[in-house]
Amino acid sequence: MAQTSLKKFKKGEIIFKTGDEGDCAYIIDIGRVQIYGENFGVEVPINTLGPGEIFGEMAILDRSGRSASAKALEDVQVSVVSRLQFEQRMDQADPIVRLLVSILLKRMRNNLGQSKDDLDSEINEQKKIEQEQNHSKVIEKIKFEAELFEALANNAFLLYFQPIIHTATNRTVGFEALIRWQSDSRGMVRPDLFMGVAEETSLITPIGKWVFEKACECLKQFQDHLKKIAPQAHDFFVTVNISGKQFSDINFFHMLEVTPAKYGVKEKNIKLEITEKILLEGNIFFYWIEKCRSLGFPVSLDDFGTGYSMLSYLSDFNVDNLKIDQSFIRKIEQDHKTRIIVQAIINIAKGLDIEVVSEGVETEKQARILKDLGCDYFQGYYFGRPMPFADAIKFLDNTCL
Repeated sequence: MAQTSLKKFKKGEIIFKTGDEGDCAYIIDIGRVQIYGENFGVEVPINTLGPGEIFGEMAILDRSGRSASAKALEDVQVSVVSRLQFEQRMDQADPIVRLLVSILLKRMRNNLGQSKDDLDSEINEQKKIEQEQNHSKVIEKIKFEAELFEALANNAFLLYFQPIIHTATNRTVGFEALIRWQSDSRGMVRPDLFMGVAEETSLITPIGKWVFEKACECLKQFQDHLKKIAPQAHDFFVTVNISGKQFSDINFFHMLEVTPAKYGVKEKNIKLEITEKILLEGNIFFYWIEKCRSLGFPVSLDDFGTGYSMLSYLSDFNVDNLKIDQSFIRKIEQDHKTRIIVQAIINIAKGLDIEVVSEGVETEKQARILKDLGCDYFQGYYFGRPMPFADAIKFLDNTCL
């Protein structure tokens, strides 16, 4: 990244004029700067700026000419900030922030007397089309977020359940709880289409809380039903996905402590599932995981094998289960190398007393290979797709006896 440099101007010296190319902005270190316009050759003061204030930023943000002039009212020293430094930060900003900045800049320029037509004439037609497309996408995202807030307020979320099968007995021993959104305008919305947006907002915390509470409530109903049809299934469990941002919620561990008792279920029957990428965020997650386990919750590591240091994670902290990522399962029938990798993962897990779940099992042959390799549990479309609660109860009637 280009470094900030210093520049000095004498009293009365022009720093830039209206219409000049905006290749940098300035932060005042010493002295005062006057921003002014011109009306029939007469200078019209707009603002006077002092140390610590920034000017000239509008032109580098929207790549237009200077909308006003600037001169030193006294000897001035400024720090020069390049266009690159601004653009890199804008590129990293949330798209909604970029849109709002763009709109604000246009309004400010209009207030300074530069019409929209003048501004648009400085941008080529292709650039305008790209901007309009980007703005449409961002506006759609804003609407999508608003609908998510409304969905939470109106209880429009549902839990679906995908069965987890014990390889030795071929019985259903648990479900993974998966959120769905029943939208009036969009129909049934998959979590991969909205949970990413929830992660970027404050919504992930209340949505995560709703999922956990609902999962506990449904677990109690599953267990009550199993007492009637399969009393031996006393260790039946539900797996709940936990976002990294939920760990940062000050009420997260309080929720873990009080919710199971509220619904009459035991912590050992609620598996908390985290993705492997969470571990890349830092050592604090190791503490949080151990805290969860100390409260009695088994911890499952999802998408195992997709991270950069997967084996080191297993030696650094205790995990109860791991899920072999479905990208391996898809290739296990045809690719000998993949089969060797999966065998190695299972062997290491068993040596560490960790149970292994294979997710994404879609064929009988995949299931047979994984069973021969020593996998403990199956999950995938071959055994059952995610289903609503009522269908999950019926599924248990046929697979838990």
